[in-house]
Amino acid sequence: MRIPIESLADITVGALFITLAHDIAMIGNRFAVKIYEWFPPLKKLPRSHLAGTELNYKYLYYFFRVVGTLLLILGILFLGLEMRRL
Repeated sequence: MRIPIESLADITVGALFITLAHDIAMIGNRFAVKIYEWFPPLKKLPRSHLAGTELNYKYLYYFFRVVGTLLLILGILFLGLEMRRL
């Protein structure tokens, strides 16, 4: 009997993304600010003024929640398909 490791990994990573979306978004927001501090010429790019703002945090937060939800759903779906094959 083969254990579907890929599906279990998808479920685990999806659950982690959903639960840790706040922390990951905060880290990503801080990193975006540091990038613009390290490379000042990047401030000329469009939308660069959004780095480190509440709007950037919300984008990242919802992005990780959506990606985590999709990974969780796909992991459960593929786990069910693998178990049906056994």
